[in-house]
Amino acid sequence: NHCKSIMEKTNFIPVDLHVHTPASKCYKGNTDESEYVNIVRNYYNKGIKVIAITDHNTIKGYKEICRIENDIDKKILTLQDYEAEIPAISDKIKELKEVKSLFNSMLILPGVELEVNPGIHLLFIFDPDKDMMSQIENFIIDCGYTENVQGIEDPSNVIKYDVIEALRKAKELGAVTIAAHVDSNKGIYNDLRGSYRSRVFKSDDLDAISVNSTVNIDKISELLTEP
Repeated sequence: NHCKSIMEKTNFIPVDLHVHTPASKCYKGNTDESEYVNIVRNYYNKGIKVIAITDHNTIKGYKEICRIENDIDKKILTLQDYEAEIPAISDKIKELKEVKSLFNSMLILPGVELEVNPGIHLLFIFDPDKDMMSQIENFIIDCGYTENVQGIEDPSNVIKYDVIEALRKAKELGAVTIAAHVDSNKGIYNDLRGSYRSRVFKSDDLDAISVNSTVNIDKISELLTEP
């Protein structure tokens, strides 16, 4: 109730920009098509308005969600042609439209949680324009993630970009760039040191950071504001 009150007073828009699907090898849950629908349904039930699908080193999860949504549209159109002849089909159409409404209830954005040298996790969120998909895929491949290692959280000896280069190249694609869980494992505050860490925090190509705890907020703030 307290959180709800804050949201109402501040026009807060609930979002989750770090969402994994079965496309991430570490995903815990079912891996079939229904799981993708369940992910969207769970966020709908929580009142979330925007999510970004950011699987490990791949955009296959986002593409699967798009495929499922397009497939639902096709099924509805096909079944409507036979609805008058077979009344029972109405129930199936109603079921499909309910699922479709889940997808329509929120903005679903393509993204990736990319691991870059030296083992740092960055979130890149892109324009959902379909024409971007091939560019995003090429970006991931250029970083070293060929088809056989996409979706794996801890790749071995494949990464070609460091943090600075990855941020720059993502910005060239118009991405929103976020340093993931900066104060924990594989975060820029936790695992980087010295002048390089300072350069990353002050980079014009870094839009935002995500923290897991408020313990080091003051120290992190200093890195963001120091000259």
